[in-house]
Amino acid sequence: MSTEPDLETLPDLELPEQLPDDAEVDLTELPVFDVCLRFNGRPWQSLKVSAPSPEDVAVIMDNFAARINAILVQRRYPPGMCTWTHNACF
Repeated sequence: MSTEPDLETLPDLELPEQLPDDAEVDLTELPVFDVCLRFNGRPWQSLKVSAPSPEDVAVIMDNFAARINAILVQRRYPPGMCTWTHNACF
């Protein structure tokens, strides 16, 4: 059995469908943007991000991708496997 992760199979992580996922944040007045979380350059999961602007979405997603990458590195994946793009995954 290999100790190296399979880079062709999506990691088994429970991901939220919307960000921020903090229940204490009032998201009702914010626009919602679609983004695509990617793994190893391939679509992984579409997410909805509530934020005042596309620039704020970029900050939220950069931070989220960094958190996911930290988890993946702990699981022996190469750094930077998780990225994101604007618009839902296709």
